[in-house]
Amino acid sequence: MTTKQIFASCAKTVFALAAVVMMSNVFTACSKDNNDGDDNGNLITATTTEGVGKTIEVMVAENDKPQTEGLEEVNRHIEDGWLKIDYQVKEQTFKIKGAITKLAVDYCNLKALHVARAATLREIYCHNNMLNSSTLSLPAVSNGLLYFKGASEDAQTLTPQKVKELRNKGWKVLMEDDEGYAWVAYEGEDPSAEE
Repeated sequence: MTTKQIFASCAKTVFALAAVVMMSNVFTACSKDNNDGDDNGNLITATTTEGVGKTIEVMVAENDKPQTEGLEEVNRHIEDGWLKIDYQVKEQTFKIKGAITKLAVDYCNLKALHVARAATLREIYCHNNMLNSSTLSLPAVSNGLLYFKGASEDAQTLTPQKVKELRNKGWKVLMEDDEGYAWVAYEGEDPSAEE
């Protein structure tokens, strides 16, 4: 073998190895982009009674970056520090993931709200829905605020035991006062009051 042939043989091997490394990096990057677990630690699943094709409004903090499954964005605008997003319901059970610090799903006709992980989520507004002790679940957090019950017309309830459980997990459970002007501590209600 001549020196030229040796260099050519080595060059082929080096180029083949470089191609394998580059393709490996591409596949790794793509798998990270499409990783369902890459949700910045927040995972919310909700079920609405709104029909497929109807519109609901979900609000997050102005700089939050929600990702959804089962909802299709129709419109968005910023107002008073909130990013207000109108979504068309594609599936009645939907997911919200991503970098979220505040979430408002009030008046969305929710019959279930399950927050599996809340790495950055610390405020949830879910009043005026159809939630109760068995259809609301939240993880442990530090200093969470749960705006659960609106003024007197809001029929959803939690038992005192569920409120205690949520407090033990770091959530301050709140309700609007009868005039609807201030949020006060919610103590829960008699289980017979739940539907």
